[in-house]
Order: sequence, then C-alpha cells, then structure tokens
Amino acid sequence: MRGIHQGDSVPQLFVGQLIGLHRRGLLPFERLVRFYEFSRINEAMDDLAQGRVIKPVLRMPGERGEDPSSV
Repeated sequence: MRGIHQGDSVPQLFVGQLIGLHRRGLLPFERLVRFYEFSRINEAMDDLAQGRVIKPVLRMPGERGEDPSSV
C-alpha cells in the first residue's frame, strides 16, 4: 500500500498539474478547504471526522487574510 502525505511528489510537476485540474474545473479546491477560527477547533475536527471538510484550516487569534471559501 502506498499513499501521499505532504512530500511524496515533485512540486515542480505536481503544482502545475493541480493548477491545470483546477482551471478545467476538475479540482474544486474551494470545496475541499474550510477556515475556522481557533476557538472553533472542536467544530473543525468534528467536521473532518464526519467528512464535511477535507482540510480544516485553523486561524490563530488576530490572524487576518482572505478566506477563499467566502469569495
């Protein structure tokens, strides 16, 4: 059995492939990632366990940035 988890790829090739898939509508990135304030960590982990999100991203207090899922 073999899987990929953060590092078993060649970024020079893989990133371009991901961008191509996204541009063709085959990689709905905005549906895979969801942002949570750190105070909602339990909700984030529950959503992950229940399959409601693939990649929960926790924001630390005071962190700013655009939320792609709200665009």
